[in-house]
Amino acid sequence: MGYSMEQLAERVRQELTGRSDISERKMFGGTGFMLAGNLCVGAQRDGNLLVRVDPEASDVLIRAPHANLMVQRGRELPGWLIVDASALEDDDSFRGWLARGLEFASSLPPK
Repeated sequence: MGYSMEQLAERVRQELTGRSDISERKMFGGTGFMLAGNLCVGAQRDGNLLVRVDPEASDVLIRAPHANLMVQRGRELPGWLIVDASALEDDDSFRGWLARGLEFASSLPPK
């Protein structure tokens, strides 16, 4: 099925309801969700989820089906994963990716 960017953003909002440390910002052609000023996840235009993770864990995480490194200007960016919309239909999978983004962003100093 997949989600539109706005549907995915709304799904992220619902999961993060009640957290006072989350803000939203338009970025990368989508909606970024910031934890204490650090991007944790982003709902992209195509319904995929951008997830910020520990760069050291990128090699392991991209072994998961439907997860790839973000590519910008022809360069792969360790620590930035694109999770295909098809992998987000399962609630447990969606929550797992969201938790990874939240965990890494919470390890960074507030901005």
